[in-house]
Amino acid sequence: MQDDTFGMLVALAFVLAVWGLLTLIRRTVYVATAAVTYTPVGGVEQHVPKGSLIPESATALVLAEEYRKRSLSLLRFLIVGKDNRVSTSKTVMFAWTFAIVWGLVATMLAYWRGDTAGWTALQGGLQEEYLILLGGPYAAAVLAKYKATADAEGEAGKTVAPVGTAAPSQLVADDRGEGDIGDLQYVLFNFIALVWFVVTLIRAFDEGFPDVPPLLAGLALTSATGYSAKKLISQAGPQITAVQPTAAWPTTATLSSQVEVLGRNLVVPADVAPGGTALAPTVDIGGFPAEVASTTNVLGTDRVTVKVPQEVTPGPVKVTAVRADGVAATGPHGTDSVTLTIRQPPAAPL
Repeated sequence: MQDDTFGMLVALAFVLAVWGLLTLIRRTVYVATAAVTYTPVGGVEQHVPKGSLIPESATALVLAEEYRKRSLSLLRFLIVGKDNRVSTSKTVMFAWTFAIVWGLVATMLAYWRGDTAGWTALQGGLQEEYLILLGGPYAAAVLAKYKATADAEGEAGKTVAPVGTAAPSQLVADDRGEGDIGDLQYVLFNFIALVWFVVTLIRAFDEGFPDVPPLLAGLALTSATGYSAKKLISQAGPQITAVQPTAAWPTTATLSSQVEVLGRNLVVPADVAPGGTALAPTVDIGGFPAEVASTTNVLGTDRVTVKVPQEVTPGPVKVTAVRADGVAATGPHGTDSVTLTIRQPPAAPL
């Protein structure tokens, strides 16, 4: 058997062994069989939805029939996110890690058996594109993990899937089970790059890791950037925190009345918006659309200046906002709005 063939086969066996080991290493978790409420000693009341994990320290605070033990593999934690769904970014990162490990082990084994060409070719350093391919999925995975963790903790109102419902289809689907073009691009371009890497290394083993064509690396990197931008936009959800001033006149034929709506993540930034132009939210005052005059960001707070609609009736009214991607802003204390008092227009002089 040729040294390179031997190296590739043993490297494949090594990768499969690591895979099997990750499957065998298991962790016991506690899954809620119904919605559970408990209060830790000296803490605040906690709510755990059905199918979610209960901390081991909290099992003594709930009834035995309210949870069941499950044994989950370490491999599961490497590719499944905090929301209990298969993570696109973690899976892509996992695949690239195993592909690079396979290539390194194969060239090392061939070198030890006397076929030094492949390993010698690697001494010149790793091609920059590989750092991009590893770094792109890594950055996307970190950002996606932050988002999923924040969502699972209730910061964005996202649903958390029950433990055990992770499925391969979630690689290219959103949380509602609908196809997501951004996830599809991310998976497809990286899959093509992975296949190219493996096949080319097999065909030209003595040349070491093959040079990744800039076009292929660019497509994979662009898809990772787009995936990260999509996660960034939705990582915390838009929030509306206040309106200034808290009382205003309605707009009239002779008066243009404006207020400032304050919040976070209300405006889609120009660097991630289609067309490169920042996108303002849609604002309603008292159920009527308010014309957006300008948007600014001061110390992390979005300030959206809008014109008070002429049709709005005097008295306290709700001010709501919907970000340009269709996500409705949440208000203070779990509400969906802030309050603006509409003043009674002065009576016209006789």
